[in-house]
Amino acid sequence: MTDLISRWLTLILLGLPMLAISEPRLLFSEDFETGVNNAEILDGGVITDHMPSSGSFSARVNLFEGSNDPLVKFPENRSTVRTTSTAVRDNYPEVLYISYDFRFDDALWRKSDGQPYSWGGGTQSDIAVLTKGGYYGKYREIVQQGFYLVWGGGPNGRITFGDNSSGGQAWDSSWNERDWSPGGKLIYLKTGHPFGANGKWNKFEMELDHSGTQDYIRAKIWVNGHAAKDERYAPDSNDNYFRLPRGFVVEQFSTSYASPQDLSNSKNRGGYAGGLQIDNISVWAGSPKSRAPTPPVDISVE
Repeated sequence: MTDLISRWLTLILLGLPMLAISEPRLLFSEDFETGVNNAEILDGGVITDHMPSSGSFSARVNLFEGSNDPLVKFPENRSTVRTTSTAVRDNYPEVLYISYDFRFDDALWRKSDGQPYSWGGGTQSDIAVLTKGGYYGKYREIVQQGFYLVWGGGPNGRITFGDNSSGGQAWDSSWNERDWSPGGKLIYLKTGHPFGANGKWNKFEMELDHSGTQDYIRAKIWVNGHAAKDERYAPDSNDNYFRLPRGFVVEQFSTSYASPQDLSNSKNRGGYAGGLQIDNISVWAGSPKSRAPTPPVDISVE
């Protein structure tokens, strides 16, 4: 009881509108089985019955303008699934947990020179991709005031989480010079396990822990249950949490974004170049990791 009271007093003194909790609580979810209820599908994305992660439907976007994807009528490179909820914005939790399933079509994702990606210094791979996995930040603010995820995949399961702010709009520019952020505004991570454009479903998870009084929050990302990590970003422990500026919150996030050059020489293989599907989105107050839903049966784990 004393610990709980102390935590509430800390939040009150800091003036943070966060809800301290003891048990994980589902805030909202979206599985696309009855249309779109807690998300938006933007710029040409569709609901499809093509190879869902579970159930009968999932959302699909085509990130490669000009590619032949008959499942998406109007391909747009900025097509995305975006989610937000008053359940998050009105009572922002002390620990926020996000989960969704994602699937890149089996295709050769290629840059302008036609070569496979060796993104982030990794080995070139026929399943590697290079595309932003959407923006994470405050509700209805411009994307320059949030962070973005970059999918790399490939044999080492590479991911980048980066500060998208510019001109001092979002964060004090000195945050990337602090001891707890040796990577600066780009945090390079890898799961050590392959994923990418092989047509298999994967599970993405993110946890943001705002507890404590330090000038950073603790964050962790998993793909297929494997933590995306680099020891440079967790100097005080081996728990694979990296650190982000204290004021960072995720009231809204999206799942995809691609620049035209990211896919400019990509080719269809078993699937369609630029095809991405999203399913089973859930957002929690508190982390349900210990009792998370069973991953899709064909998830790309080793």
